[in-house]
Amino acid sequence: MAVSGVCLLHCMLTSVFFGLLATFGGMFMSPLFHEFGLALAIVFAVIAFARGLAEHGVALPSWVGGAGLVAMTCALLVPHGPQETMMTMIGVTILAYGHWLNRRASA
Repeated sequence: MAVSGVCLLHCMLTSVFFGLLATFGGMFMSPLFHEFGLALAIVFAVIAFARGLAEHGVALPSWVGGAGLVAMTCALLVPHGPQETMMTMIGVTILAYGHWLNRRASA
């Protein structure tokens, strides 16, 4: 009975997920969605890196994180496609490395 119940739940949730994806999928291609996401990333990064710099005084995490944000910003300047995706992934990876450095310096 448990397996049947899990199967039923899986089928229902999958249907709902794909229905919502079809409904809201166009939103993810909107430049406004990407610009809002970048603005949010910048706000959180500034807060995190400023706090880290005040706490431990090491500037490297801020510089690395800033480079990641620059790469993410540059990704908005190219047309949708593989180049944008690659630039965004590189920027996010660099930004995550900056956050890791910030966390490590705080420890």
